[in-house]
Amino acid sequence: MKIFNYSFVLLSFIFFTACNKGPSQAEINKYLEDIANQENLVLQKLNDLIDVYDTFNSTDELQKAYNAVNVQLEESEKAVKNIKGFEDDDVLKASALEFFKEIKTLMDNEHKRIVELYSMPDEQFKEKEQIELENLRDTANKKADAIMSKAEKAFSSFESKYDK
Repeated sequence: MKIFNYSFVLLSFIFFTACNKGPSQAEINKYLEDIANQENLVLQKLNDLIDVYDTFNSTDELQKAYNAVNVQLEESEKAVKNIKGFEDDDVLKASALEFFKEIKTLMDNEHKRIVELYSMPDEQFKEKEQIELENLRDTANKKADAIMSKAEKAFSSFESKYDK
C-alpha cells in the first residue's frame, strides 16, 4: 500500500511538472520579437536622422527627420507599454521603456542642438560651431552605443533565463 501511495504522489508530481513547464519557445520568441521590433523602429529613425546629417540638404528635411524620431519614440513606447509582461517578468519590458527614455533624452539634448547648428545660416556657422557640432555628434554616438549596449545585455539576460 505504501508503494502505491508513493507512486501516486510521484506520478502526480511528474504530471504537474510536465503540465507546468512554462512558456513555449514560440511565446518566448514572440515576446522578444515584439520588444526588439519597437526598439529597432526607433533606431532606424535615429539612423535616418544621422543620414540626413551626413547628406545635409535642407533644414526642412532635417527637422522632418528629427520629428520622425520623436514620433516613433512615442509610438514605440506606447506599443511596449501595451505588451503584457512575460511570465510576470517585466524586466525586459522595463528595459525597453528605459531605452526609449534614454533615447528621448539624447534627442532633447545632443540631437536638438545638432539640428540647431545645422540649421544656422552660413554666416553664423563659424569654426567654433563646427567644433561644437563635431563634439556633439561624437558624444551622441557614444551615448547611443551605451544605450544600445544596455538593451543588448537585457535581451541576453532574458534569453539566458528562458533558454530552452
